[in-house]
Amino acid sequence: MVTPPGSWSTIWEYCDVPECGVEIEEKEEVQFECVNCTAFECGNYSISQSDYRGAINITESGRECQPWSSQFPHLHDFTPENYPGAGLDGNACRNPDPSGAAIQVNRAFCLTNDPDRRFEKCLVPACVHEGYIDYITETESGFEMNAQDVNSPWSFTCGTMALRQQDYRGNISWTAQGIPCQRWDSDEPHGHVNRPEERPGKGLGAHNYCRNPGADERAWCYTTSDTVRWAYCDVPACEHDGEEPSDPILQNTCGTMSMRQTDYTGKIAYTKNGFTCQRWDTQEPNTHRNTPETKPFGNLEENYCRNPDNEPDGAWCYVADPEGPRWEYCPVPSCPEEVVEVTYSESCGTHSLLQQDYIGDISQTISGLPCQRWDAQAPNAHQQTPENKPTAHLESNFCRNPDGEIGGAWCYNQNFPEGPRWEYCSVPKCENEKAEEEDEEAASASQTCGTLSIMQTDYAGDISTTENGYECQTWDSQSPNEHGNTPEDKPNAHLESNFCRNPDGEARAWCYVADPDGPRWEFCSIPSCVADEDDVQEEAPTSQTCGTLSLLQADYVGGISTTDNGNECQRWDSQSPNAHGNTPEDKPNAHLESNFCRNPDGEARAWCYVADPDGPRWEFCAIPLCAADEDDVQEEAPTSQTCGTLSLLQADYIGDISTTENGNECQRWDSQSPNTHGNTPEDKPNAHLESNFCRNPDGEARAWCYVADPDGPRWEFCAIPECPELHGTCGSRANFQVDYVGFENTTASGRPCVPWSDFAPPSESDEFQGAFCRNPTLAERAYCYVAEDADGDGANWEWCDIPFCEDLV
Repeated sequence: MVTPPGSWSTIWEYCDVPECGVEIEEKEEVQFECVNCTAFECGNYSISQSDYRGAINITESGRECQPWSSQFPHLHDFTPENYPGAGLDGNACRNPDPSGAAIQVNRAFCLTNDPDRRFEKCLVPACVHEGYIDYITETESGFEMNAQDVNSPWSFTCGTMALRQQDYRGNISWTAQGIPCQRWDSDEPHGHVNRPEERPGKGLGAHNYCRNPGADERAWCYTTSDTVRWAYCDVPACEHDGEEPSDPILQNTCGTMSMRQTDYTGKIAYTKNGFTCQRWDTQEPNTHRNTPETKPFGNLEENYCRNPDNEPDGAWCYVADPEGPRWEYCPVPSCPEEVVEVTYSESCGTHSLLQQDYIGDISQTISGLPCQRWDAQAPNAHQQTPENKPTAHLESNFCRNPDGEIGGAWCYNQNFPEGPRWEYCSVPKCENEKAEEEDEEAASASQTCGTLSIMQTDYAGDISTTENGYECQTWDSQSPNEHGNTPEDKPNAHLESNFCRNPDGEARAWCYVADPDGPRWEFCSIPSCVADEDDVQEEAPTSQTCGTLSLLQADYVGGISTTDNGNECQRWDSQSPNAHGNTPEDKPNAHLESNFCRNPDGEARAWCYVADPDGPRWEFCAIPLCAADEDDVQEEAPTSQTCGTLSLLQADYIGDISTTENGNECQRWDSQSPNTHGNTPEDKPNAHLESNFCRNPDGEARAWCYVADPDGPRWEFCAIPECPELHGTCGSRANFQVDYVGFENTTASGRPCVPWSDFAPPSESDEFQGAFCRNPTLAERAYCYVAEDADGDGANWEWCDIPFCEDLV
């Protein structure tokens, strides 16, 4: 193996030491084939049969397979927990490690029930499709790929350079410098978006073979080195280069709509209405941030139609005509793909479809705000109109999801700027999806451990004593402790017998204490699961003002953009001066806005790359510590005795209202009856949790309290008067200053603003009269157009220096 100079070195490698008692097999031809079969009948040799999901559980010598979840008679690491996507249920033949890092096996195998034979290959047929067979020959020196039919669009021995080697389907699994490749279905050590389920038809799978799923120069892979994110592979060029491929995707003549045509790399350079496209590397006539520098993986060549920002309806471009619209979609053909039939519903929305199947008449948001009509441009100017989205069912002001928001159906706020610009709606989940989720919850429950990031709600084992040794009370009993966490009330919480559980969102698993002289309840000592918890962490609560050290400050989403040594941060969507993989595209849930300090990769605390090319590559930031679960106490925020500021979620309210909006009396914060909870004065010392007054200690939409009536709901919002917002003098950071309506008419550099109608296209200028700083396009913050310099070289817009409201309150 060749070691690249300076950047990476091989710390260790496996040795090719034969196992004791295991025969070394002679050269063997594998041609046992199955024509036009499924993955339940055969395995594809180009990926070492890692796709096989059939029921064969006997090896080629007739030995019975050992269950993958068992450690007898052979100890091993090929467990369902270590290889969650490899189909390791039961004892059927599989290949969970096609890279051969642990066991050099080129096809499906299993551990055997014979104590004298650790593992053996299985006689799983090779898949044959479209007139070719992809099988390999095993020799003493390794594996050799046999030739396949020349009519196949794929190649297993080389890659066609005219196609940027997108047709390569071989098993080279190291870079040109000799670095082993990372598996495409893994995010370790590098998180990425080129996953098999996101890039169907690109040859990706449960393997680490070199591929080109986008439009890079040639085949490549992510590497297993922490310091080298990706590199090209040394895949031979095919001798038939120059011949026209037969597959339309490889010809770059279409874009896959399920991928929003982000895979399109063809040369269409005009819009659906015939406008010529503007070049991506120019800022005239439209200034923008989708440049080859800021989107290095967007294939932004010339003025060809692309989709660098994941627009929902496919490839698009900015319009070169200054009299035309700012941008339009392009007439890029859709690639053929499997059609999913959508059944629309007037009563519910399917979350796996992002509730785009909902066509009912709910017309208010989750907080009760009325929806704006989709065919209106006031108070919110937008492009989600019935004309632009004719298939999105944008009738009246009903909740819809025309742009693929991940949280489901939503609408613009008719009362804006009072409240957010838009908000999700409370559209019910469809019943079939609820049942599936319940089945998934039951399947995901763990008998041996609990995952801390989801507060051990997945624990379903039989521990029934607290961490101090108290025996637990049975969940279906009301003695000695009366409660509402019963199997009837919480049917999906696994409340069997008196086993430790977490039915109400406490910090971890717990139970009521059976001893009437003991405490009401206590936590249990449940082991922590070691698991990949990315999906859970995506929903973690966030903070604009501080970062929680126990969460490595991954919850911080504020606007600090300098390091603790005073260096300015580099933008996350920029690759200069530091090239990196922590981009908004690769880490969509890490809140990588602008150049604000964040922690997308599990460092000790929030940090950023340094913008100074002469400075260090990155540094930590001086983010205040949250007091919620830290010993350090941050400086208290300004408060109000009479009202709560909605843009601050009424966390500034410290008055004495102690009844909910429905008239229920509030429970004291220092009491655990009738509702047990973790929002205590001791746990939240800066949340002003005095007496039973309404507060917001945990980032709910507004102030609330637990209800003192044991027969009432667990908690409710309070009717706290709203403090006047400051949108005449500031703009909300959370809303990108879209809510600013003041009269500032100079930019941050002192240049006077010109009227919007002089420069902005109609979509921006209609509702924004005058020459004041505004943000009609959801840019980073408020800006305005300015007159060009005398020589014509000046920019035609600049940022304004409008304060953020969060910094003034």
